[in-house]
Amino acid sequence: MAAAAAEEAMAAHAEREETKAKKVWLHAWHDPVATLSAYSPCVRLADIFADGDSKLLVANADKKLKIYKGTTLLSENILLDTPVAIAVFYPDNRKPAIP
Repeated sequence: MAAAAAEEAMAAHAEREETKAKKVWLHAWHDPVATLSAYSPCVRLADIFADGDSKLLVANADKKLKIYKGTTLLSENILLDTPVAIAVFYPDNRKPAIP
């Protein structure tokens, strides 16, 4: 009898954990209202204009690169193929070079 109660408790715990796991970040990557559908490697924050303000870069599954500042869409660019990731690179052109 105690074993049955322990099994029920473990099953209930496993069900709660599974429900929690399903809720994590699911809606962050697919929002039909914002027309966004992207994988996590295709989402980055970057200071692309060197103004000290980070912008959100999203490479959509719809072959579009969208740039947001806050909730405002700044730019939307068409990509040639489906994106797999975004890499941000900051060149250091300062003289003298600082290590």
